[in-house]
Amino acid sequence: MQKYKVYINKECKIITENWNKFCSDFQIIHAAGGLVYNPKDQLLCIFRNNVWDLPKGKIDNKENKESAALREIKEETGVDKLEIISTLDTTYHVYKYEEKNILKFTHWFKIHTTFNGDLTPQKDEGITKVKWINKKDIEHCFSNSYGNIKDLLKL
Repeated sequence: MQKYKVYINKECKIITENWNKFCSDFQIIHAAGGLVYNPKDQLLCIFRNNVWDLPKGKIDNKENKESAALREIKEETGVDKLEIISTLDTTYHVYKYEEKNILKFTHWFKIHTTFNGDLTPQKDEGITKVKWINKKDIEHCFSNSYGNIKDLLKL
C-alpha cells in the first residue's frame, strides 16, 4: 500500500487510504524547487514571511519540473549558473488560499551552482533575505521552518 506524508496545519498526516479520493478535496498545485549548493558546499536559503525556506515555486503551463525549479530559484534569489545533479523527494502540504483548500506537490532537485554574485531577494514574493548557510548551521537555521522542508533536509 502506497503511503503519502502530507503536512496539514503544521502536523504530519500519513495518508494510506485512496490517494485520489484524498486529493479530490483539494485544488492541486504543482511546484518545483531545489537544494542549491555552491562550491563551498553551502546551502542557498530564503527568508520568506518570517520563516526560513528553500527556493521553489509554481510550475507554469507547458513547463517541465526541472525548468520550473531553475527559473524559480533564479527569480527568488538572483542565482544562476544552476545545474541539476539529481532528483529528490516530492513533498506535500495543505494550506488555505482565498478560501480554497490547496494541496501542493513540490518536486525537489539537488542543484549545484558556481554563481558568486550578489544574492537578490524577490521582495514581491515576501522574500526579505537570501543567504548561503554552512552545513553545520542548517539545523539551527531551519528550526524555524516548515515540516516538509525539515523532512527534505532530514532534520
